[in-house]
Amino acid sequence: MMKNARKIDANTMTYRLTRKDKTLQSSLRRIALEQIDAGLLDMGDPALDRKQLVHNLRKRCKKLRGLIWLVHHGFAAARDEDCAIRDLARLLADSRDRSVLLDTHSSLGGDAVSSQELPLPEGVEDGFRALRDRAAGWTLKGKDAAILTIGLTEVAERMNAAFEQAMNKNSAENLHHWRTWAKYHWYHARLMQSAWPGPIRARRFEAQVLAEALGDHHDLAVYRDRLAQGPNGAPDKLEAKARKRQRALERQAYDLGRRFKADKPGDLAKRWVKWWKISRAG
Repeated sequence: MMKNARKIDANTMTYRLTRKDKTLQSSLRRIALEQIDAGLLDMGDPALDRKQLVHNLRKRCKKLRGLIWLVHHGFAAARDEDCAIRDLARLLADSRDRSVLLDTHSSLGGDAVSSQELPLPEGVEDGFRALRDRAAGWTLKGKDAAILTIGLTEVAERMNAAFEQAMNKNSAENLHHWRTWAKYHWYHARLMQSAWPGPIRARRFEAQVLAEALGDHHDLAVYRDRLAQGPNGAPDKLEAKARKRQRALERQAYDLGRRFKADKPGDLAKRWVKWWKISRAG
C-alpha cells in the first residue's frame, strides 16, 4: 500500500455532498482526500496497466478540479490548487494522447499499430502526495448555500457561453472549450445529486452524454491533425470517416446545448441549493 494513502472501499467512496458531512468544508476535504488516496493506491496497484492507470489519474484530477470550481467562491486557495492539479494532469497528457490516437485509429478501421508502454512521468506521485497534505487542511469561508449557488451558477453560465461561442464559430478549439465546462457541470450534478436524486440524476446523465460527445469530437480532431502531418497527408478514407463521425457528434452536442440553455443558470443553482437545504433538514 502506498504511504500516506488510506485504504479505500470503492463501494463507499462517494463523489457527492452527503448529509453525513456536517459542513460544506467537511464535504470538500472528504471528497478531495478520497480522490487523491484512490490515485495513490492506483499507482501502487501492479494489476493496472499503464493505460488504465493514466486514465484513472486524469479522471481523479478532473473530479478534483470540478469540486474546486463548485466551492471556489469561498475557497481562497482555489486558483492555486486548480492550477496545481491542472499541471499534474498535464504531466500525463502525452501518455493519454498516445493511447487515444491509437484507439481512434483502430475504431476508424486503420491498420494495427504497435505501441511501447511509457513509464509514469516523474513528479506525478510526489505531486499527489503534496496535494494530499494540503487538501487535509483546505478551508472555506462564507455561507455554504451562497458558496454553492455561486459555484453552480458560474460553471453553468460558462458552459452556456461556450456553447454560444461554438455555435457562432464551429471549430474544434471552441468545441473543446465547451467540453471543459460541460464536464464541470456534469461533475456538479454528480456532487449535488443527493439533494433530489431523480431530477438531478436526469440532468447529470445528459451532461455526461454532452461531455463525452465533445470529448470524442476532440479526440477525432487531434487524430485528424496527426494524420495531416504524415508524409503523404491524411488518407482520404480515414479522413472522411473521422469527419463524418465528428459531424454526427456536433449535431448531438448542439441539440443538447440548446436544451441546457433553456434553464437560466441562476435559477437552476437556486433550485438545487434549495433542494440541498431540504435534504439536510429532513
